[in-house]
Amino acid sequence: MSELTTKSYLSQVRQLRKIALAALKMYPIDLIQLKFISHGENTTFKIISKKGNFLLRIHRKNYHSKNAILEELEWVAQLSESTDLIQKPIPSINGSLIEEISIGNALDSRFCSVLTWVDGKMRYRSLSPNAMFNAGQLIGNLHKNRLDQKVKHRNYWDTEGLLGSNAKFGSLYHLKSEITKVEYEVLEACRMMTLNKIEDYNRKNPHKSSMIHADLHFGNIVWQKNEPVPIDFDDCGFGLHMYDLAIILKSADYLFKSTPKKDKKAFVEAFLKGYSSIQDFSKEDMDSLPYFKLTRELVMIGWAYDRRDNPTIFEHFKETLAAQIKRFEKILEKGPDALY
Repeated sequence: MSELTTKSYLSQVRQLRKIALAALKMYPIDLIQLKFISHGENTTFKIISKKGNFLLRIHRKNYHSKNAILEELEWVAQLSESTDLIQKPIPSINGSLIEEISIGNALDSRFCSVLTWVDGKMRYRSLSPNAMFNAGQLIGNLHKNRLDQKVKHRNYWDTEGLLGSNAKFGSLYHLKSEITKVEYEVLEACRMMTLNKIEDYNRKNPHKSSMIHADLHFGNIVWQKNEPVPIDFDDCGFGLHMYDLAIILKSADYLFKSTPKKDKKAFVEAFLKGYSSIQDFSKEDMDSLPYFKLTRELVMIGWAYDRRDNPTIFEHFKETLAAQIKRFEKILEKGPDALY
């Protein structure tokens, strides 16, 4: 077993900081300060240097292959060619975009990558309908872009990758031993209902898939005034466009849960209007979105359980799962939540 999986959260962070410092020796960067950002999916640090600021990522063990990480960085590099707002991957002194770093225990080696830093502010409560319109346009423009070559290593977000038996974020079947038989039956029934809906949508709309960000919630958008800038492409892959939209709409549920319905409706409609100004958006797309929002919720249950080596993530998962399953019971009776 990897040593990092047996330690507390803080101990893991301390070990990963050692990996970060070792990784920086492989890059032409004169370090002034290394600031810890987060330890969730990847572990990230802000590099403050004489040449400016950078982002160091220590990639989660056994999640993306080296080739898959390269495919992500190639797409990010391609996107950055048309705008200075997108982060640019930084090659090491070996000319590589990825370095594998170990500090003694080979089981704890990690892939590391460095990107330019994006300045800006996170915005949550201060979001306006105009900002939501711009966020819709941002996703629409991302869906216009393609990798120059066929996607080989990131075919993640088709219907099977989202809710199938071999889902990318972890099969919900693995929860069978964690919950009661009745709870699991509710979870499985909700998964199958949702899977059937999005499979039917995909059969009718195969052209509405391409490389997507796949994690563009409000925590992965920084704002330069009213201009949204996407960060953290770690989960990008080939997948359904509506799943990308559903992620930000699901994020909006939390942001606007205390907001009057008419106000939330204005935000959601501004977002979808922004997207439809760039991409074709039909009534069928609109009708599918409640099911893609439900898809996101189910996907994130598998994600949280599969990351039970991270104490912070797993504790939150255990605290919220029972309430989620009760919601799924109601959804099976009445259908998924509306968009607003």
